[in-house]
Amino acid sequence: KMRSSVGSGDAFLGGLLWGLDTGMGEAEALRAALAAGAANALTLGGGRFSREDFEALLPGARVERLKGSLTHFL
Repeated sequence: KMRSSVGSGDAFLGGLLWGLDTGMGEAEALRAALAAGAANALTLGGGRFSREDFEALLPGARVERLKGSLTHFL
């Protein structure tokens, strides 16, 4: 259940950068970013989420290429 969206964008960016820095491909790094942003929304206070929430959300994070979208985002 969402408790606060404060800091979720920052958590998303942190998840994306962490994923890319650890050698994940673009899609996998975006999945980590989605999970981090969503996990952050489950906790009051920006940028404070549990690893357990992140790991529970990660399998459900889906990334799909949209028709006509750019082939690379970086």
